[in-house]
Amino acid sequence: MKKILPFAFLLFSICTSGQDYTSQELKRMISVLEDESTLSALPFYHYIENSIGGTDGKFPFALDGHISPHFYLFNEAGESKTFNNIMIDINPQVNIRIIKDQESVPVRTASFKPGARLQILKSIPITKRIRIRNFYIGYLHHSNGQDGNSIAADAAIDIPDEFEYINDSHHYNVYNGDFALNFITMGFDLYSYRTRPVPVTNKSWLNLSRSRETGYSKFAMTSSLHMIRINYDFEVGNPETPLDGYYSYHRPSITYKRLRNIKRYPIADNDSKERELDRFVFKMSWGFGKMDLIENYNIWTRLNTEISYHVKLPQSSNIAVMFNVGYQGSDDYNIYLEDKNLYFKLGISTGNFLYDLNLKGI
Repeated sequence: MKKILPFAFLLFSICTSGQDYTSQELKRMISVLEDESTLSALPFYHYIENSIGGTDGKFPFALDGHISPHFYLFNEAGESKTFNNIMIDINPQVNIRIIKDQESVPVRTASFKPGARLQILKSIPITKRIRIRNFYIGYLHHSNGQDGNSIAADAAIDIPDEFEYINDSHHYNVYNGDFALNFITMGFDLYSYRTRPVPVTNKSWLNLSRSRETGYSKFAMTSSLHMIRINYDFEVGNPETPLDGYYSYHRPSITYKRLRNIKRYPIADNDSKERELDRFVFKMSWGFGKMDLIENYNIWTRLNTEISYHVKLPQSSNIAVMFNVGYQGSDDYNIYLEDKNLYFKLGISTGNFLYDLNLKGI
């Protein structure tokens, strides 16, 4: 509670002092820039340490999914001005990995992450083009919903013989071990919106959509939207899972997103509505605290990072082709936290993509 109060006071001060920016477009922009839900078939996980399934664990999964819906309160204008500068985001996340080399290709331990954030809209200029647009504070629960003993050695007696190999080289029971944590998450977003002085057509992925009459692209590149999110998560309460020395309770992170936007070509003088062409996403987090009980621990155990690229399909408002590559020094999927891996995913993503949105003034 002592850690939460200073930030809560800061948010109250921001919310009640000089509210100089209120915009429904900004609330829509926050929702556009939130995490995408993704689904990839036959993702490639190359386990550097503690590979699942022993020596045969380099291609362990048939499906990898990150389901991240967002439900918003106060995201629409109302008669009362009280809620003009706040928005509540309820975000019940589910991560799944379907194991391909086991009977019935089961979802052995799905990862549940229900949470919510209070968004405080406040425009603070940093440079001529870059502004902080919102602050947030929220709660996140992380659980795998299993009821087995957390420690692999203690759980061995209850695991069928044919599945004992799953816990090979693991301290934690990744077959059905209990895992639950609670976090406070806080941070802020910086935005930069840049328009092109001369819209460019017939470039990049624009060629996917051509006019039958002219043979030229139906769209022209018009602007780009950039976001940097500074986030800090810290564990609260006393976790029942014995994680001391294995898990970071304090994890700052940074996210960068770039959206490239287009308009229908030729562009009418009064047309200010844009739609998304593609997005690039970079994420990186660093774990603080004691983690050296993990086998083969080194400084890179603390680093998790990934890059993804999403190309929105021309005839869809909310589906994109997704490419994702990353590194996990400590796998954040349930209690695979002892695993260090490189991964590659190719699939689809969906979300509240930018579609016919008036960006004027953002």
